[in-house]
Amino acid sequence: MSRPLTDLDIAVRVVPTVLRWPDANKGVWRTLRDCVQSLHALGRRLDERCMEVERDTALDRKSIERQRNELGSAALLELSSFKPFQIADKAASEEINLLEQQPYRTAQEVQAYNALIKARADLREGIPATRRLVLERCKMRERAAVGSF
Repeated sequence: MSRPLTDLDIAVRVVPTVLRWPDANKGVWRTLRDCVQSLHALGRRLDERCMEVERDTALDRKSIERQRNELGSAALLELSSFKPFQIADKAASEEINLLEQQPYRTAQEVQAYNALIKARADLREGIPATRRLVLERCKMRERAAVGSF
C-alpha cells in the first residue's frame, strides 16, 4: 500500500509558486488561486480514492491495479479539459492584454504585468505537473495513460 499524499506533497509538486503570488479576494489573482486549489483538490481526491482501493482487503493485487488505473484515467480525462484552468488562463491572458495595451505603465503596473506573465506560465505548468502526480500515484506509465482517452 502506498503512503497517503500530504497536502504539502501536492502543494510542492503542483504550482508551488502560488505562495509568492499576491493575496487577493477578487479579480484575476483570486481566479488563479482558485484554479491552483482545484488542481490540489483533484490530487487530494485521487489519493483518497486510491487509498480506499488499496485498503480494501477483498481485492487482490490485479484488482487494485485495475481500479487505480481506472481512477487515474478518469483524473487524466478531467484534467484534459480542466474548466478552472481554462477560466484562469483566459482571465490572466485578458489582464495581460489590457496591461499591454496601455501606452504608459507605472512601475507598479509593470510589476503587476511581470508577475502575471510568470503566474500564467506557472499555472500552465500546473497541468502537466498534476498529470505527473496522477501517473505516479496510480502507478501508471505514460504509454498506458495515453491509450486511456
